[in-house]
Amino acid sequence: KKLAWGVLNDLLLGKPSAALQQPLLASKLGSAVVGGGYGASLQQAAFSVGLKGVAPGDEAKGRVSALILETLDSIAESGFEQSAVEASMNTIEFRLRAASASPMKG
Repeated sequence: KKLAWGVLNDLLLGKPSAALQQPLLASKLGSAVVGGGYGASLQQAAFSVGLKGVAPGDEAKGRVSALILETLDSIAESGFEQSAVEASMNTIEFRLRAASASPMKG
């Protein structure tokens, strides 16, 4: 399960061209994507994402929220490109191998 969440998180936010990060950056509604995506460090797992530097006011906040939800709906309907899934799985595998080979591993 944890591996699947890691792959999904990478597909959504892992790089500037990722499925959720790219539309947020392209929207120019804020200056940078913030939030770590999926996190399981608390008692209950959570997913967080937003934009830094959003104009003050409810209208701008609403546009950001709408963009996030519309993008997630679109992804849920159309899915991810197979090549993107494979690339994310390779990225996660590389991270896992690097972590297991680390001399700092306890």
